[in-house]
Amino acid sequence: MSQLSERYVRDLKLRGFCDSTIKNYVWHVRKFFTENRIKDPDAVTIETILQHQFELLDHRKWAPSTVNVRVAALRNLFITTLGKDWNPKAFPFVKKRRKVPVILSLDEVARLLMAVKDLKHRTMLLAVYGGGLRACEAVKLRAQDIHSDRFLMYVAFGKGGKTRYTLLPTVLLHALRHYWKSTPEVDKSHWLFPSVTGPEKPIDTSTLRTAFRQALKRSGIQRTISLHGLRHCFATHLLESGVDLSYIQTLLGHTQLSTTMIYSIVRESQFPVLTSPLGIIGQKLTWIPATPQATASCPKVPEAPPKKKDAA
Repeated sequence: MSQLSERYVRDLKLRGFCDSTIKNYVWHVRKFFTENRIKDPDAVTIETILQHQFELLDHRKWAPSTVNVRVAALRNLFITTLGKDWNPKAFPFVKKRRKVPVILSLDEVARLLMAVKDLKHRTMLLAVYGGGLRACEAVKLRAQDIHSDRFLMYVAFGKGGKTRYTLLPTVLLHALRHYWKSTPEVDKSHWLFPSVTGPEKPIDTSTLRTAFRQALKRSGIQRTISLHGLRHCFATHLLESGVDLSYIQTLLGHTQLSTTMIYSIVRESQFPVLTSPLGIIGQKLTWIPATPQATASCPKVPEAPPKKKDAA
C-alpha cells in the first residue's frame, strides 16, 4: 500500500490539490481499505464503493459533505491512479444540506485575534481574516508574495492550483513587518511561516487550526466556528460594507460565488480602492506597535466632482 500511496499523492499533486486536501484524501483511502478489510485494490468494484457509501450515510449517519470527500478520494484513486475504466458519474455525490455559515461580528473577530498568544500564529490568523485566505494558502505565504507598494497579497498556492491577488490592509502589513523584525532567528527565506522542524517546510495547517481553537476558547466567544469561518467573516463583512459581490468573488478565488456572478470579471487595478475590514479594528489590536489608523488602510476613492446645474 505504501507504493500505491506514493503514486496517489504524486497524481494528486500533479492535479494541483493542496497539501491539506491530499492529506485528507489519503486518510479516507486508508480508512476505506481497513474498514472493509480489503488488501487487493483489484478486488474493489463500483458496487463495493456504492455499498460503502450507502453504509456511511444510512447506518453510520455521516454528513453528506464528509461522504462526498471519501467518494472523491476513492474516485481519484481508482480512476486516475489505478486507471480503472469507470464512469465517474457512477459515484453520485450526495446533495449537501445548505448551511448558512456562522459569522462573527467585528468586535468578536477583534476579541479572537487578541486572544492568540503566539506571535507567528497571531500574524497568520490576521492574514486569514485580513485577506480572506484559506488555511492552506496562509501557511504557504512567502516574503515575495507581500506587495506592500500595491497593498496586495499574491496567493501563489491557491486551491486547485489557481493564483490570485487579495487585499493587504495596512494593519496586516504592519503586523507582518513586526513579526519579521521580532523573529530574526527564524529562517524565512523559503516560507514566511516556516515549520519548527525546518525552514524548507511551511508550518502545518493543523497547527494553525489548533491555535484558532485555543484562541476561540480563551476569547469566551460562544459560537461554533472553524478556522475557515474567518474567511466567511471576511467576505460577509466586505459585503455588509457595500463591496460588490464580483470583487469578493475575485478576492476569494471562487470560480463562481453565485450563479448570477459566474461571468464577473474584476480588474486587479481596482483592488487598491477597497479597504479590508481588518482596518476597522486595527486600533483594538494593541499587540501591534504603532498601529496605523483604520482610515489609512488603503487609498480612498476620490469623490466625483459636483454636476453643473443646467442653465435656466
